[in-house]
Amino acid sequence: MGPTARIERPAYHGKRYIAYARCAAAEGAAAKLEEQVRQIREFGDRNDMKCVGEVRLAGVSGGPPAMRDDLRKLLSRKREQNDFDVLIMKDFARLTRAGLTEGLKVEAEFARCGVRIIYATEVVGAEDERRGKT
Repeated sequence: MGPTARIERPAYHGKRYIAYARCAAAEGAAAKLEEQVRQIREFGDRNDMKCVGEVRLAGVSGGPPAMRDDLRKLLSRKREQNDFDVLIMKDFARLTRAGLTEGLKVEAEFARCGVRIIYATEVVGAEDERRGKT
């Protein structure tokens, strides 16, 4: 690499995030939640992001309604404290099992507050593919 070569920073460099882990089953949830958080933190570390909090929910279904109380609380936190930019989940199913349309509505609500939801184990560009922007 020559003296004028630039090193590209990850797209999320310096962003503050909350690690969000959810498991519908209460039994055996601790290990599952721990694994989700590990994957999320590895993603955050690879992208030079700063973890400012964790949400670990055991026994919480991802079924309807998609906009659950736990997500409303995160929106309130953003509005009141403005201390995070990104919500990272292991995958889209951690957000909701209510279907793609409902999940996109939740993503849009967070986006209106300035929060991007990203999924640690999904391929880059998958979110655009879900929205039909391939």
